Amino acid sequence: MTARHSLVDIEGSVPPETMAKLRLLVTELVANSVRHARGTPIEVTVRLGDDVVRAEVSDGGAGFDPPEVDPNPLKSVGWGLFLVRKIAARWGSEPETGTVWFELERTPRS
Repeated sequence: MTARHSLVDIEGSVPPETMAKLRLLVTELVANSVRHARGTPIEVTVRLGDDVVRAEVSDGGAGFDPPEVDPNPLKSVGWGLFLVRKIAARWGSEPETGTVWFELERTPRS
C-alpha cells in the first residue's frame, strides 16, 4: 500500500488544504525512508486531534540527526525535511526509533 493511499481513510475529515499538506509531507518523509533506511519496514501513523493532525513515519533505521541547513536551491534532492520545517506547525525526530513526526493545524488559519 502506498503512503498516500493509507491517508484515504481521513479524507473528508480535514479541510482540503490540510489534506494536501499532509499528503505532501508524508510522501516526502516516506521517500526519505526509502532512500536512507534501505529496505526496513516503513510505518505511517496519522492521528486526528481536535486541533491538529499528527503524522509519524517510522522506518526502524539507524536514525539520524536532522540537518541544520536548507538544501542548495540547485539540488534535486534534500527537500523533504526542508518542506516539513516550512509547512508543519511543529515537527521533530526520534533518532533512537528512526521516527520523524509532524503536526499540522487541523483547520488552516486565515
